[in-house]
Amino acid sequence: MRRWWIANGYPGGATLGVIVTASLGILSNALTSAQTASTSAAEAPASEALTRVDDPAPAETTGPAEESSQVPAEGVSLETPDKAGRLFGVLPNASTIEAGFAFGPVTTAQTFRFATEDSFDKFVFPFVGAVAYLGVGQPQEEYWKRYVTAFADNTISNYMVTAIFPAMFRQDPRYFQLGTGSIWRRIGYSASRAVITRSRDGRSQFNVSEIGGNALSAMISNAYYPVPERSAANTLARAGSMIMWDAASFEAKEFWPDIRHMLQQMIHRH
Repeated sequence: MRRWWIANGYPGGATLGVIVTASLGILSNALTSAQTASTSAAEAPASEALTRVDDPAPAETTGPAEESSQVPAEGVSLETPDKAGRLFGVLPNASTIEAGFAFGPVTTAQTFRFATEDSFDKFVFPFVGAVAYLGVGQPQEEYWKRYVTAFADNTISNYMVTAIFPAMFRQDPRYFQLGTGSIWRRIGYSASRAVITRSRDGRSQFNVSEIGGNALSAMISNAYYPVPERSAANTLARAGSMIMWDAASFEAKEFWPDIRHMLQQMIHRH
């Protein structure tokens, strides 16, 4: 999820934010429906083909390109077998590939589905509400305007970083958990995903989707932010904040399976 800086004093900003958000949702549904219809026959048997990988990549492999050592299995479901699906049991997490599980190549329709879930899932709405309430810094602004601005920021960023830019540059927006090594090695690996990602054919490359997608999102937000908030410095600050919070979410994605495993062990003891 992303950090949102809330604007004030711009009478048409909230309305424009709603229009942009709704347009992205309609575009996502159209693209997803079209591509799903053309690929459903080929993907139907693949949902049963997912298997656990008993011999993952060697732990001694180093560097930011670890995830490319595992060759995607054609036609394999993108979901992990344990159906975890949610970060800390609440937030959408379908775009994470946990270490030790097979995975298939990502499609544009799937990336739009990831963006849609991250933007319109039922738990996203109260999360945005909490951010709008706690991260304001401008008490004179009406709460509903803060909420709409935060929701528009989050939605636009999700679609740019997770769907539109990956489609343009043929990148894979999923997070591939490292899962092995020291805690510092894993922290460094997950933080590096903000600048290093996978291409659609499994090669490591500069994460233009993350950097460019958030930069463009910050520029688009100037259309509904108040004039004093549209300076180059403020725009760069918004983009930097989005990238920083994405990096934090990568850390959470990296260690959530470990936390989940510990919680399950605690439950089983009792």
